[in-house]
Amino acid sequence: MADFRIIADALKMGSAPKVKKMIAAALEEGAAPVDILNNSLVVGMSDIASGGTSSNPAKAAGLKVGDII
Repeated sequence: MADFRIIADALKMGSAPKVKKMIAAALEEGAAPVDILNNSLVVGMSDIASGGTSSNPAKAAGLKVGDII
């Protein structure tokens, strides 16, 4: 199964081609798009915004893609 942390780390490093390939591989392996989004892309972007700490405030609050806030 996909290692979402590796995708998040590649995102933080700014490696768009690598992120694209890893997301394609994760989808090929059967990972749900919402899991890729919540567990790698949102985490990676949150890490960038929070100075490198690995927190996901949306996930901590129980929010999911599609929630209306």
